Amino acid sequence: MIMNENNTTTIQTLCGNDAVDLPITSLYISPMNTGFSMEGIDELSNSISTSGLIQSLGVAGPDDEGRYEILSGSRRFTAILKIREEDKDFMAKVPCRILLPDSSSDIEKEIIVEEANLHNRDDIDKMYHRKRIIRLYKAYEEENSTAAKPNEIRQKVVKRATDFFKIKDRYAIMFYNIFCNDENEDIENLLAQKKVTMPQADKIFHMDADVRESVVEDINNGKKAKEALAPYVKTRKPLEESNTEGNAAKNEAKEDSTRNETHEGGTRIDANENIPKSEANEN
Repeated sequence: MIMNENNTTTIQTLCGNDAVDLPITSLYISPMNTGFSMEGIDELSNSISTSGLIQSLGVAGPDDEGRYEILSGSRRFTAILKIREEDKDFMAKVPCRILLPDSSSDIEKEIIVEEANLHNRDDIDKMYHRKRIIRLYKAYEEENSTAAKPNEIRQKVVKRATDFFKIKDRYAIMFYNIFCNDENEDIENLLAQKKVTMPQADKIFHMDADVRESVVEDINNGKKAKEALAPYVKTRKPLEESNTEGNAAKNEAKEDSTRNETHEGGTRIDANENIPKSEANEN
């Protein structure tokens, strides 16, 4: 079994494991891999019947009875069973990659299930499953890093989320802030209803309790998140405008300095000082 640098198996290691042919009678769908849509099985069955199984199943096992638990590929397995209803000789052995031993914890198995579904499916609520995954990462680290401090666990979870989600670490930190801390149901609901983006949710997370409550209430009552957050968000001026203002300030300071020198010592006089611009140009 191939592990990543954190000594954890992820769906990203599937391509590194050699597939082995396992008897179809030894395979069963993991209880953790149920509840997902089985739409399109007929089309998938036709594809497998015509072109064969392109992507191997991912399994854990064997158990004491020689059985293997399907963590990745429940739809493909279901499609194969459908074909075998009419052709009992079809694919008596199925290409599988053994991702975990049967002795692995439920958390490890569920991580594979969630990662596989997020990686392979387009018909799921991706934000919900990212939440599930990052919470499982935290649970795994807490279970396997008993002596680690909370901040060390946080760093490991953020690193793992950054690698799997393929996002910058600052976004992984946002996921951790929202989904791995208690009492964030109000913000999670806003995300679930797509009323806020993750960066907006993170801004709300860092607000004082009374301000946060007010902002969440405004958004739930129909106000756009950007509008509700506007009074509490510092806006950055465009770089060009900022540079222009900076240069103007420098010029003004220079003019003040010149005037001060003139008033104090009478040694420097601006020929155009106090003369309207049109008149100065005419002169």
